[in-house]
Amino acid sequence: MTGEPRVRLRDVSLDDADLLDAWSADPVLGGEFNDFGLPARPIDREALKRGPLRNERNGQLIVEVVADGRPIGTVGWHRVGFGPRPESDAWNVGIELLPDARGQGYGAEAQAQLAAFLFAETRANRVEAQTDIDTTVTLAGLVHPQTVLTPYVRWGDWAIVLAGVALAVAGVFRVRPG
Repeated sequence: MTGEPRVRLRDVSLDDADLLDAWSADPVLGGEFNDFGLPARPIDREALKRGPLRNERNGQLIVEVVADGRPIGTVGWHRVGFGPRPESDAWNVGIELLPDARGQGYGAEAQAQLAAFLFAETRANRVEAQTDIDTTVTLAGLVHPQTVLTPYVRWGDWAIVLAGVALAVAGVFRVRPG
């Protein structure tokens, strides 16, 4: 990324619970690709009282605009396995932005920040993202030249490569170099 970040990621707090419940209950805000016909579930306020919504299996952070602190969505991740050893695990990441925040590059910035956070703070060897083939804005964000999700980038002792599987999958993988 160039210049100052326009978005930042922060932990979900108990103060965010009503906002997240409202976002979850409104199918327009969730977008057509996150509606599986299930009723909205309120966020677990007891879990929020215990601390951040992140652990060794999954997590969620708020995406907010730096200029005014306005929350515009969330990023989340969960652990997925690719083999018998824990070193084969990866983080599968996702993003959900409010409709008026989409298509402005905020998602690409947030995904790059999430990848950096997960690489720095966890031991997983891969970070990946998948999207529906029809979510062209998300696909563009995953391959945007200003993000870390470009085809091949060195990151400390790790290499990041972009990969696509079939037509509907794009992702970021961190692999040991050489």
